[in-house]
Amino acid sequence: MKILLRIFILLSTLLYITKSLANCDFNNVYRNLKCTESENKKILIQLKNKNNNKTSDFKKWSSDVQKKCEWSTSYALGEGVGLIKEKCYQREYLSRLEYLNTGKNDAKEFNYYNLEITALPYNSNDHLQCLESGNKDSCQKVNLIKSSKLIKYYSFISPSFGDGVVLKETEKGSEIIILPFLANENEGVQLVIYTIDKFGVVKEKYISAQKNVSIDKNYNITYYFKGNKVQEKL
Repeated sequence: MKILLRIFILLSTLLYITKSLANCDFNNVYRNLKCTESENKKILIQLKNKNNNKTSDFKKWSSDVQKKCEWSTSYALGEGVGLIKEKCYQREYLSRLEYLNTGKNDAKEFNYYNLEITALPYNSNDHLQCLESGNKDSCQKVNLIKSSKLIKYYSFISPSFGDGVVLKETEKGSEIIILPFLANENEGVQLVIYTIDKFGVVKEKYISAQKNVSIDKNYNITYYFKGNKVQEKL
C-alpha cells in the first residue's frame, strides 16, 4: 500500500511539473510572463503545503534561488527581463517540489535559458570525442547543445559552429560558452571560448582544440602553446 502511495505521489508530481511547464508556451512574451507568474503562485502554494518553509535548509535554499534568478536578468531587455526571471524561479520551485515529494535531487543543472550545464572540469578531448562518436556513452562528461539552439539566446554565435557546451556561471556572474569550428583543413578544429559578463560584454578567445584545452573548477584554463604549458584565468 505504501509503495502504491509513493508511486501515486511521484506520478502526480511529474504530471504537475509537466503541466506547469506546458501551460505557458505562448509566442507572445507578455502572455508568457503573466501565465508563468500565475503558475509560480500555484507552485508556491504547493511548496507551502509541503512545509517547505519549515525545512532545515529553507533559508539557504531561498537565498540561493533568489541570487541565481535575480542574476539571470543581468543583460536581458524589455519584457524579456521579467520572463527570464520568472522562468528561473519556476524551474527552481518545481525542482524543490520534486525533491520534497521524492526525496531526490535532480543531478542535472540548467542555466536561466534552460540550457543544460556541463560540469567542471572541462576537457577539449571529451568535447571532441563526444562530437565524433555521436555515442551517448562517449558524452558522459559533456552536455552538447546544438549551435542552432544557442543562437536563439546568444545572437553573436555563428550558425557554422559545431555543438557547444555551456559552463556554470562564475562567482562574478559571467557565463562561459565553448564551441568548435573548422577555420581551414590545415589548422584543424578550433575552439572559441565566449565569456559574457553580467553587463552583457562579450569576450572571445580562440585556441586549437588539439592543444588539450582544460578548464578546472576555479575557471583556470590550461593549454599548450609551442610546447609550453599556458595557464590563464577566465
